[in-house]
Amino acid sequence: MLFCYQSSGFAKLFINFAPMLTLDILICTIGQRIRRVPQMLLAPRNDVKYIVSWQTDMTTPDDFMWMASAFSTRPDVQVFTMDGAGLSRNRNNALLHSTSSICLIADDDCHYTDECIDHILSAYQSNTIDDIICFMAADSDGHPIKRYPVSSMAYSAAMQTGYYPSSVELTFRRDRIGDLKFNERFGLGSGCFISGEESIFLHDASERHLNILFKNQTVVQTDAATTGTRCPTDPDVLTAKGAVFAYCYPLHQAIWMCLKEAVHHARFSHANPFTVFHNMMYGVKRSHTNI
Repeated sequence: MLFCYQSSGFAKLFINFAPMLTLDILICTIGQRIRRVPQMLLAPRNDVKYIVSWQTDMTTPDDFMWMASAFSTRPDVQVFTMDGAGLSRNRNNALLHSTSSICLIADDDCHYTDECIDHILSAYQSNTIDDIICFMAADSDGHPIKRYPVSSMAYSAAMQTGYYPSSVELTFRRDRIGDLKFNERFGLGSGCFISGEESIFLHDASERHLNILFKNQTVVQTDAATTGTRCPTDPDVLTAKGAVFAYCYPLHQAIWMCLKEAVHHARFSHANPFTVFHNMMYGVKRSHTNI
């Protein structure tokens, strides 16, 4: 960006050397679900790349041939394959290959607009303090997928309102997070806890004194039926939530939070509080042997 001002009869030219921010959209997919990825792509932009981490279990040679053809005209799309299971492993593989200024976590059912991308880049361009920004997600009808704080605030303050993160809301400065990764004992396919990887990631970031912001701005359209929304009725999700509490807090505080959660679900979700508490405490117990 160029600008000039008049001083003592001379026009002096200054150049703003602030580098242009770029964005890597880190897409995780598995098997034939890679065929969803082309529907996610925007028209090529100089400031956006797509890093696709593809777990190739249960794929066929036809899938590889399709992939090579589908992205042959899109140099902004890079596909990296991996074996084995685990969503957090998949996210870490995508993260390993990211090179842009900003990263955006994505699933293969996410949809974006150019305006959404501009919002993300603008948020970081105008704010050099925050290392991680959690945005908002909407369903196919444009409604928020869950309750969000009514205004932007520090992530620690947002948690006090009952906010919990979803992976597709996460963005961060690549150089600021360093070697921070998703804990592979949490997340779908992990074999330990089927959810909670986002909360663990942000907790670990906080432990490194990274600045985390919740921003009241929708940037992605996705499936509203995320794992976390099943919490009141799914024993596995409740177990994972108990494990998250045990990971992030001292034991006595984790037990207290499980109790509060059970009362909350009994009141607002009509769930059996004893069952909720039992499942969450099972996660607390397992956390000490699985983390």
